[in-house]
Amino acid sequence: MFPRTHFITTLILSIALYPLFKLNVLWFFLGGFLIDFDHYLYYVLKYKTLNFTKAYNYYLKKQDELFLMIFHTIEVWILLIILSFYSEIFVFIFIGLVPHLIMDYIEMISGKDLNQRADSIIQWLIHLQTQPD
Repeated sequence: MFPRTHFITTLILSIALYPLFKLNVLWFFLGGFLIDFDHYLYYVLKYKTLNFTKAYNYYLKKQDELFLMIFHTIEVWILLIILSFYSEIFVFIFIGLVPHLIMDYIEMISGKDLNQRADSIIQWLIHLQTQPD
């Protein structure tokens, strides 16, 4: 899904939730929008360049590889849930993550997302082990 869509949706939800959660909606917004920073991070680590435009264009094309989007993995969700017991900041970050992931999965199910994303770090590691050299 395009970053613009996540930004607008998360912004609207943040505004709607502001009367209830006040400034905690900033954590909600961070969880719902900045989660996609992992796409850029993956590109930077793989291609050793900070060019944002190239990274953005890279994900617009269908890729044959399985991507590890670290912030989109179940291990990070579990970590956020555990951290939520210690700080309410992580509750709001996790709550912001949920609509983001719902939108991502709707797009994947509809076939509009052409790239494959690992749902788990373990899944990605197994995939790497099974790939021919």
